[in-house]
Amino acid sequence: MVDRSNLMLLRHSIILIGLLLIFPVITRAQLIETENFEFGLSPDIWYNSVDRLQVGVMGGMREPGRIQEGPHHVDFGVLLGTRYPDITLHYRLNYQFNILELAEFEVLSGNIRTYRRDGFQQHGAGISWSRPADDARKVWTVNARFYAHELYDDHYQLYDHLWSEGWTDMIRLSARLTDWRDFHRNSSISVDARISPGTLDTDGFARIEGTGQHRFGFTQSIGLNARAYAGWVSADAPSPYHLSFAGASVIDLQDSRFTRARGTLPPSWSEGGFLHKTGGANLRGFMQREAEHRSALIQGNIAESQELPLAPVTESIVALNSELDFPNPLNKWLRSFPVVGEFIKFSSYLFNDTGVIFTSEENPLSDAFDSTFWLMNAGAGFELSLNIPDYLGRKRGFQLRFDLPFWIYDSNINESQFELRPILGLGSIYNF
Repeated sequence: MVDRSNLMLLRHSIILIGLLLIFPVITRAQLIETENFEFGLSPDIWYNSVDRLQVGVMGGMREPGRIQEGPHHVDFGVLLGTRYPDITLHYRLNYQFNILELAEFEVLSGNIRTYRRDGFQQHGAGISWSRPADDARKVWTVNARFYAHELYDDHYQLYDHLWSEGWTDMIRLSARLTDWRDFHRNSSISVDARISPGTLDTDGFARIEGTGQHRFGFTQSIGLNARAYAGWVSADAPSPYHLSFAGASVIDLQDSRFTRARGTLPPSWSEGGFLHKTGGANLRGFMQREAEHRSALIQGNIAESQELPLAPVTESIVALNSELDFPNPLNKWLRSFPVVGEFIKFSSYLFNDTGVIFTSEENPLSDAFDSTFWLMNAGAGFELSLNIPDYLGRKRGFQLRFDLPFWIYDSNINESQFELRPILGLGSIYNF
């Protein structure tokens, strides 16, 4: 007899893939061109369990001929929640402008960004510098931003009890070096630091992350992707900024419209550890365990947390992710289509994730666990990638993964376990 829960899971997965495939088509931008600017406007539609259906528009305005990366551009979006009588307004606005052209292809630019959506709002400004390195295939980008954010309505949040009330001020500094060669070899190195001075409603804290990626391509369909990650967060950081060993931390779930509001995807997927959003150490085989920790913390059940074989408060992580791509007939078939083959890709791979976890000495649960321990997992997976640029030049694509970790190891319990732990992944582990 077929398990009813598995049938429901399969049905939701098919619906999600269908929506992702048709969304770039039904929201196609209408372009208005003049001598001085190009303006695009398209309908937008989304769903969550709080507003039910959200309907609105999104658009942008840029310089002619420089649609995708022009220095002067505006992107915006407005959505209305249709749950009567609680009609809600959601908006976003991003304005980028040139400050100084230092040399050819070297630009210092500024940006103003503000949004209020799905119970979370953020407002700030920043500057960005980019220039090619000595080799034209290498590009440096450096960003500095100051902003403040607040959770103003916790009904949207799946992990609402992990948030604190009030505003958090933040200084965010990041740098990235990208070296794009060809399918044989490309790499990137990035550093991201978030520092809260603590001048508003929350105390100060800091979080720093670094990532290095490299692809070793043997053929166009066979290659090895490697990713090294290191992260540290101060012990007094609020729960949404805690480092995640399996996927994205709670604060980074706000970056995707699939995960920032309750009910866009079934909550049971997150609560059961089936849904994985790329981020942090990406030890994807432990997604179910991380979901259990978050549930225990939300319920305030410290005793239950102590029974879990991994402390929920992590001070720093060092991890290595690797994937070995291998060819499959479905991708070859998809790539054979004249038009579709340029935008769609179906990858297959074997993967391994290894991480060293360092827990805080101030962690009240630290007596139950080793302060430093190893986590490892291995498995196989598939990734469906689709990218259809719209008339504004923006990449309207996505990466949807189905990973099947079949082995995990935790040095805390000194046990190696073989068990299938299927997860649905949003976003690629490797972003060159």
